[in-house]
Amino acid sequence: MRVKKRVIFLLIIFTFGLLNGCGKSTKKVNEELTNKINAYVDTLSKDKNFSGAVLVAKKGTILTNKAIGNANYELTVSTNLDTKFRIGNITNSFTAAAILQMEQKGVLSVEDTVVKYIPSYPKGDKITISQLLNHTSGIPNYTTLDEFNSVARLNYPLQKVIDSFKSKPLEFVPGSKNKYSDSNYILLGFIIEKISGKKYFDYINEYLLKPLKMNNTGLIENEVIIKNKANGYNVNEEGKLENVIYQDPSRWFSSSGMYSTIGDLYLWDRALYGEKIIDKKQINKFFNAEEGKDYVNGWSLDSYAGHKVIFQTNNVSGFSGSISRFIKDDSTIIVLSNITMSKDEMDKIVSNISVYLFQ
Repeated sequence: MRVKKRVIFLLIIFTFGLLNGCGKSTKKVNEELTNKINAYVDTLSKDKNFSGAVLVAKKGTILTNKAIGNANYELTVSTNLDTKFRIGNITNSFTAAAILQMEQKGVLSVEDTVVKYIPSYPKGDKITISQLLNHTSGIPNYTTLDEFNSVARLNYPLQKVIDSFKSKPLEFVPGSKNKYSDSNYILLGFIIEKISGKKYFDYINEYLLKPLKMNNTGLIENEVIIKNKANGYNVNEEGKLENVIYQDPSRWFSSSGMYSTIGDLYLWDRALYGEKIIDKKQINKFFNAEEGKDYVNGWSLDSYAGHKVIFQTNNVSGFSGSISRFIKDDSTIIVLSNITMSKDEMDKIVSNISVYLFQ
């Protein structure tokens, strides 16, 4: 009996030792990953075309959380982890979540047609909310229209923004193709206001941000002073920084009008694994990527380092960024910059980090 107890005791000690060793091994692997990713991010600080913040996380553990460069180059104000950046098209994810949350509440269906909420919208009986969400409506992108840049500095009420594109011919039969258009998410913002009886951001704040304590996220508005907000810059042909040409934020609204921090966007990432905002059924619908689709409910689809990723990128008024979610790997890469970068340049940063993350 004593021998049997001793064997059991030794097995317990051996098993505990293995588990403890595995824990140390995981910690060591994470430390090595952090060092490699940090070293790569440090190289970005030497590149005058990048200034911002980077967060990398894997299975709920933050590996990298760094800020580099300046939030304001005129005043030499350094970027920090509380610096707020315009997040442009990443705004789409909040608008899409609000729509799916409303469907969960039973106040709309994504199969409803646009004409149900905007009776006068041309061919609104042929376009569904789902098609707006997935950029398959055929509605042209108002930010690419010839007249956009000439009036971009003007303050436009929401209805006037819609009027700027609603009479333009559809680019394709609704549902037949997949093409990004900011116009889709402007219309979704209008629908959120009409159904809820609240201003777009009031709804987003009450039902999405506050429950997650995303206190550093908001809507860019001219008259509102936003503490710790970065200035946006471009790099000119001579390789020098210059202030971005002003565009009135009213033009971006529910498509590209929000700001945030890397910390808040990480809270958003974590929330989309749970059911605090929308339930599992809607979450599955949120990320139900079908073959041949480029977008799903405001998110783009791709693959980095052989791992499928659902992501959003931002390029608006001197700001660039990306939130890339490797859902099956429970991993996230968030990059925010206050210098305009091309999509290829941003993709390169995310791709390089993902190589370290999944090596």
